[in-house]
Amino acid sequence: MPLSGVDRKRKGSKFENELAAYFNEVCGINCHRTPLSGGGRGEALPDLTGTPGLAIEAKRHERLSVDTWMQQARKNCGLDRPVVINRKSRQPTHDSYVVLYLQDFADLYQGWLAHNGYVTGGNDEA
Repeated sequence: MPLSGVDRKRKGSKFENELAAYFNEVCGINCHRTPLSGGGRGEALPDLTGTPGLAIEAKRHERLSVDTWMQQARKNCGLDRPVVINRKSRQPTHDSYVVLYLQDFADLYQGWLAHNGYVTGGNDEA
């Protein structure tokens, strides 16, 4: 049986709270749901607040709609990197999928490589 609009919103809000709790525990940040991020404010905002450098769009769907979700994340990202996190039913939060643009991933990965001593300096060849 399909979910009603209220049930879909409740499911999405619950996932946003799960993600915020996950980031708080694992990353040690002060992350929380953005009030009314899904609409009703008249301004485009990411679903989570307190994730420096990332504008997270949380999706709780069985079917992936990557193009649509990334467009929404990009619209809501401001100067941050747009990121979509998707979780399917019965999938643990820590196994959620993360989608971001390749250039954003490469920038983040290059920073991780430099931090861990695999490379030195910046990426001068990009």
